[in-house]
Amino acid sequence: GALAYAIRLEILDKVRLPHALSEIRVAPLRRTSGSKAGTASRQAVKHHLDRLIEADLVRLDPDAGEDRPRYVVHPQRLYALTEELRSLSVNRVRYRTRKDVTETLRSGARTPRVEGPRLVLVHGVYEGQMYSLADEGGTKERWTIGRSEEADVRLTYDPFASMMNTYVLRHGDEHLVMDSGLSKNGTQLDWEPLQPNEAYPLRPGHVIGVGRSLLCFADD
Repeated sequence: GALAYAIRLEILDKVRLPHALSEIRVAPLRRTSGSKAGTASRQAVKHHLDRLIEADLVRLDPDAGEDRPRYVVHPQRLYALTEELRSLSVNRVRYRTRKDVTETLRSGARTPRVEGPRLVLVHGVYEGQMYSLADEGGTKERWTIGRSEEADVRLTYDPFASMMNTYVLRHGDEHLVMDSGLSKNGTQLDWEPLQPNEAYPLRPGHVIGVGRSLLCFADD
């Protein structure tokens, strides 16, 4: 398989951001007893990159010139594979628990902190990402969550989410969550499935499941 070699996992970690071949250094390699550890040759790295490209786990960066190609991970494909492997685990447990969510929230955001009502991605490619649900003008009453580029909360990496999967609604000072009725895999609130087109109140700490992603509602 594409991930049958440990070195390929190292390469995937390196190319989370675009890298040229010369910038991808994976080391050390295991050698025979008494020999020094070294890095993989450029030819070896290129071989493994080619196999990862064939598996659609790595792509050529479209913004790089043809004279100096760069390699970057394909987040949608990798996320889907990771979640499928998780679901096949012999000792499968709920892939996110309340404890996991709390630890992610405490670990700090990867983006500037957002004040007021917000959603925090606690399970997904960009964990810690915050999405504001505040509306200073007081006119916005609905936010969309989904895989579409047009969604307010874009989960473009998650192939298990629908284009417009879920709505967050504002009703006075209260926020509610509702499955759009257009989703293939539904919406969960604290790991319980929601009925389509029915609104449920959101409270701080509630976890919304969309696809395989989890978003925690916060308001302080």
